[in-house]
Amino acid sequence: MHELVLQKDKLPSLLDCNYLVSHVPFKHVERTASFNVLILVTKGVLYVTEDGIDYEVGPGELLFLKSCVHCYGRKNRKPGLSWYYVHFLLSECKAQESNAPCTGSRLVLPKKTANLLHSEIEERLKALVDDFQQKNVRAPFTSNAALYLLLSELAFYAKRISSSNALLAEKLEHFLREHSCEPFSVASLEKEFNLTGKHLEYVFKKEKHCSLGAYHTEIRMAEACALLRTTLLSVKEISNKLGYGDMLYFSRMFHNTYGVSPSEYRRQIAESY
Repeated sequence: MHELVLQKDKLPSLLDCNYLVSHVPFKHVERTASFNVLILVTKGVLYVTEDGIDYEVGPGELLFLKSCVHCYGRKNRKPGLSWYYVHFLLSECKAQESNAPCTGSRLVLPKKTANLLHSEIEERLKALVDDFQQKNVRAPFTSNAALYLLLSELAFYAKRISSSNALLAEKLEHFLREHSCEPFSVASLEKEFNLTGKHLEYVFKKEKHCSLGAYHTEIRMAEACALLRTTLLSVKEISNKLGYGDMLYFSRMFHNTYGVSPSEYRRQIAESY
C-alpha cells in the first residue's frame, strides 16, 4: 500500500504546492519521484497507477503517493479536472525502512480519504497553498508546521468522520461558518443540501449537541467579539457587517450570550490592557 508515516517529533519539509485546472486531456506523468505527493481532487476524476495498483480519485478524494515508488497514468484526465497537490518530504524511521515496528509516537496517514469537499481539511490545504503561492513573508517559517497540522488532522479525520450523519454535520458546520454574516435561513440549508430542515436539525443536534440556529448565533457572536476587540468599527457598523439589520436586536443577542452589552464588552477589554 506504500503508506506514509508522520512522526511526532519531526516536521515534514514542504517543497511545492498549488491548485491546478486542466483544460486539455493528458495522462499523469510517469516518474519515480524523490518526494511524497498529496493530491486532493475538487472536480473531475484523476487516474494514477502506483506500483501496479490503479487508483481513481474523484471529487473530494485525497490520495498519497510515496516517494521512490514508480507511478504513472493509464488513462487520460479529462478537461476540467481541478486538484490541489503538495510535494513534501518526511523523515522515515529506521524501523519502518526495515519493515520492523517503529518505536515512539507516529501516525500512519490513510492512503486514500473521501468526502473532503468543504471540509476543514480542504480549508487547511487551501490556506497552505495560498500562503505558499503568494510568497507570504511568513511562509518559509510556518509552511512546514502548517503542513504537519494538515497531515496530523487528516490522520484523525477519517476516524472521526465514521458515519454519513457525522459527515453531514461537518458540512453543515462549514456552511454555517461560510454564511455567518447572513441571517439564519432554514430555506437556504434545505436548498444547499436538498434535505428537509427537520432532518438537518435532527442530524446536527445529534452530532454537535447544539441546534443549527444556536450554533449560527454562536459563530456570529464570536465574530462580533473579535471585531469589538480588534477594530474601531462602531456597534452599528459591526451589527450591519454581521447581517443584523436591527442594531438593538444585535445588542440584545450579544447581551443574552455574554451578559454585557457590546459597548460594555469593548470597555472591559480596553481596561484590561
